[in-house]
Amino acid sequence: MAEMTTLERALRILLRLSTYDNVTVDDLHRVFDGRESKRAIDRTLKAIQNANIPLEISKGPHNTFHYTLRRGFNYTPQLLDPDEVIAAMLLAPFASTFAGSRIGDDLHGLFDKIRHLVPKDSVAMSSGFQGPQDVIHIHNAGSPNPELSADILRPLFRAILERREIVVEYQSRVDHTSKFRARPYSLLLHRGAMYSVVHVPKHDNFIYLALHRVRDLNLTNDVFDRDPEFSLTKFLADNFGLWHAEPVDVRIRFNATVANAIRERTWHPSQTITDLDDGCCELTMHVGPTEELIAWILRWGEHAELLAPSEMRDDLRNRLAGMLSMYTDGGL
Repeated sequence: MAEMTTLERALRILLRLSTYDNVTVDDLHRVFDGRESKRAIDRTLKAIQNANIPLEISKGPHNTFHYTLRRGFNYTPQLLDPDEVIAAMLLAPFASTFAGSRIGDDLHGLFDKIRHLVPKDSVAMSSGFQGPQDVIHIHNAGSPNPELSADILRPLFRAILERREIVVEYQSRVDHTSKFRARPYSLLLHRGAMYSVVHVPKHDNFIYLALHRVRDLNLTNDVFDRDPEFSLTKFLADNFGLWHAEPVDVRIRFNATVANAIRERTWHPSQTITDLDDGCCELTMHVGPTEELIAWILRWGEHAELLAPSEMRDDLRNRLAGMLSMYTDGGL
């Protein structure tokens, strides 16, 4: 018997996935009575993924991959316009504001479409230490000046959906531009700037690309397999903002002047807030001691005291001494 076409094989696989969860290549090999090779079945599963049919992939015992079809999707698989995704990311903080209205229904439909048509963890909005916005105007002091070029964003988004490697020319510093291959996983909106989380095969690590620093981006024909264990939530979990450092237990005491402002918001998923007798509060987080965290503590001025860890407290004391010297006689 001649080998099935990819379309015939894909239809048989989708029929199986429409009934059963956590299907493996071995399961499908038995469904085909051993007439289709495991390699051909694996290629077809990748083709189904690349067609943006929503498959959930998990790793089981002995590194065996399990495939489950999200059966609730109701869209013909197709590429999304990057503008739709960016609009959804910008509007996401206000979804609850419009719940129950026509605008809310339209937003829900757009989010649902994105959820069904893009790989898991492909788009996200990280508010970092920004709290909920009070009005619908989003003001981001210090947002990057250059506008994102469609010549960068569109091929990047296509690469995420089609799981294709890219070649990036990237300006990491004013005097330095590098060129390298990368595997784009996610788009991330953070404090008014757009980033992409990419895997760099040469160094086997994940990094952020600030899209306003991308000088050139080209799609390749090389298709990569997304790591099924990649989770953007876990990738960001220990960060206070974007940048990563090994997490430590951080304790900060806030005086009564700002204590309510601290209590009202979630600053980090690991946080605990303890009320003190004098109206003050103590915030504890398990988080990386990055420059973003230090800048946030300094933002509260005399209303916040870093209590632990001691190494970070010593570093902050030295920084403050250096800052003080600039504002005394003999400074800059």
